[in-house]
Order: sequence, then C-alpha cells, then structure tokens
Amino acid sequence: MVFSQSTALIGLILNLIIAIFAFKKGLLNAGGTVAAIIVGELVFSFGGWTWLAVLIFFFVSSNFFTHYRKREKASVQKEFAK
Repeated sequence: MVFSQSTALIGLILNLIIAIFAFKKGLLNAGGTVAAIIVGELVFSFGGWTWLAVLIFFFVSSNFFTHYRKREKASVQKEFAK
C-alpha cells in the first residue's frame, strides 16, 4: 500500500475511535491510548486494512484472554503470592 494523506486521515479517525472506545471501557490507560493511536496509525498508513485487522484481532484477543476466568486466576494468584 502506498502512503497517502487521505489514507493517513482515514487511519487517524479510525484509530481515534477505537482507542477512545477502549479507554472508556477501561481496556487502556491514557498512555496505552496514545500508543495505540500512534501504532495503529503507522500500521494502517503503511500496511493497509489487512494489517490493521491483524492488529485489532491481537488487541481484542489479548483483552479477552486477560479477563477470561478472572476469578479463578485471582484465587490462584493469592495462593502463590509471596
């Protein structure tokens, strides 16, 4: 994909929407939101829709598995805490 200003603008708007949504849901803190916008913008501008989809899949799946069975993980963590 060739870099263009219109692609960069579309990527910026799309990444702003995704990052602000994740921030409001508590999935990202302020620093993570800024980093997500920058990384997402670079990935979309130079990689296109395919690579942005891969990045979004990684973000969604990592958040899912972080929160998956949270109660069981907390009880195990208490057992192994020093």
